[in-house]
Amino acid sequence: MSSARLTRPLASGLAVLAWIRQAEGDAAVALDAIADAERVAPFHTAASLVNPVPAQRARLLLAQGEVAAATRWTEERELRAADEPTYRREPEYLMLVRVLLAHTQPAPASGCWSGCSHY
Repeated sequence: MSSARLTRPLASGLAVLAWIRQAEGDAAVALDAIADAERVAPFHTAASLVNPVPAQRARLLLAQGEVAAATRWTEERELRAADEPTYRREPEYLMLVRVLLAHTQPAPASGCWSGCSHY
């Protein structure tokens, strides 16, 4: 059995744990859990349907009010509202929509969302 097959469920479980800790109001432990998920995630440099953990981390940061950090995440991945989202990168583009909405930019978010909603 490949290590990717073993670590993918662990990474997913840790990401869920991060959201549970966030819901319980423990932001620091939530960030620790998502960091653990990133460490064990297969293809840890990829953010896509193959590995949604990086997008989950950005989403968690946004939920904690860290709009600048979430924005940097989208910029580092060169995500633009004018892009044609692809199925493989849908989690990233959904995160871009959330960031645009956090910046109260509904028009670009709407255009990006319509590209994601084809899937």
